[in-house]
Amino acid sequence: MTLAGAAKTEPSIVDWAAPEKRAQITPEPSLSWTITATDVVSTSPLDLQGKLSVEGIVHLFSDASVQSQMLIGMTPRYMRDNRIGFSTMEFRFTFHEPAPRPGDILEIRSQITSVGGTSLGFAHGLWNVCTGRLLATLTQAGVHLDLDKRRPASLPDMIRIKANDLMK
Repeated sequence: MTLAGAAKTEPSIVDWAAPEKRAQITPEPSLSWTITATDVVSTSPLDLQGKLSVEGIVHLFSDASVQSQMLIGMTPRYMRDNRIGFSTMEFRFTFHEPAPRPGDILEIRSQITSVGGTSLGFAHGLWNVCTGRLLATLTQAGVHLDLDKRRPASLPDMIRIKANDLMK
């Protein structure tokens, strides 16, 4: 495209020294993991190719994360009454198959991968129910957050115990 009267500009080059990714152990997704989300792809979250958009997939994984948190006692009531949030520090996507199309039935299964003093790790697998194929995986690391102090908060024993039980 040419714009009449536009000033000529040179592309800017930014020297970017990105930090090394931290090592992470990701278990192989399994159908034995807990079902944390199911959905049918509709026509609203599609990309320009008519497939489920990355944003649509992120929303599914986010819903699965909330369900995983509820399984260990981080319910809306717990979060509200204790002024707790869950702040995700890292998402790592891997796409294994092309994105699903409208009408495809999807299922996410999740597993807790780590329990720290204030942190939790989750792994989620997105499957096409009709084909049985693994479409995408996401690993997530986050912090149990004190909303008033805006600082990490120690995981209560009840949550730690439930989370460790689900890792087995």
